[in-house]
Amino acid sequence: MLGEKIKLYRENKNMAQCEIADILGVKSATISKYEAGTLEPNIESLKKLAELFDVSVDELVKEDDFDVSKIKILEVLREQKNMKLKGNLYHNTQITFAYNTNHIEGSKLTEDQTRESIEKVV
Repeated sequence: MLGEKIKLYRENKNMAQCEIADILGVKSATISKYEAGTLEPNIESLKKLAELFDVSVDELVKEDDFDVSKIKILEVLREQKNMKLKGNLYHNTQITFAYNTNHIEGSKLTEDQTRESIEKVV
């Protein structure tokens, strides 16, 4: 979480919230909100924080614990199939699959034409 990182980097620099606030031109309460995760810094503040902490903005905002392997894709696809909404992952996957399969078989339909034919059926 961004707020936790800001607090960790600030503490590693032995700085108080009021010192960070002075550098960013905000109130100490704002830094407290950043660290609590109830408010996120704007891009200019992120740049200043990254420079102060000697890290990149990417490093500062990167989610360390995100693991794509924990996403249960089949459950998501089944749920989206039941929702029958256009534009979700399931819907777009079906169109892409149908287009590519038909294209391999020699179909001259464009992807848009394939989309239109599928959406008429659904």
